[in-house]
Amino acid sequence: MKTEISSLENIPSNFIVKNYVPQLKVSSISDLFISHGGMNSVNEALYHRVPLIIVPIQKEQEIVAGRVAGCGVGIHLNDKSVIAIKQAVETTLTDKTYRSNIIPLSNTLINACNNSNVADMIEKYSDLNIQ
Repeated sequence: MKTEISSLENIPSNFIVKNYVPQLKVSSISDLFISHGGMNSVNEALYHRVPLIIVPIQKEQEIVAGRVAGCGVGIHLNDKSVIAIKQAVETTLTDKTYRSNIIPLSNTLINACNNSNVADMIEKYSDLNIQ
């Protein structure tokens, strides 16, 4: 279902509200990524070295949010109040440790994505003997 943007009230002037945005392009230029904690979104943010605020909806996202917080690359937020979100945004944008903690994780993802021998590595370390 598509939300009618015109039905939304009081959109701040510094917000851009769209029904669709190219997430990879947006995450590559973002200072912060607020997400439900899906692995695709989290990996994209980490790849682009963007700190996260995870507001999980499902159990698996709770686990991802816990890892994000545990690795110090973002905040696990269950409180969806405006005050809690605002505080999490301010903390994430001002505390430089989030960005510095992302660097090694990002490097791992970048190296994995640039490795032309990924299939060979999977075969080498898997128990499958495919002929």
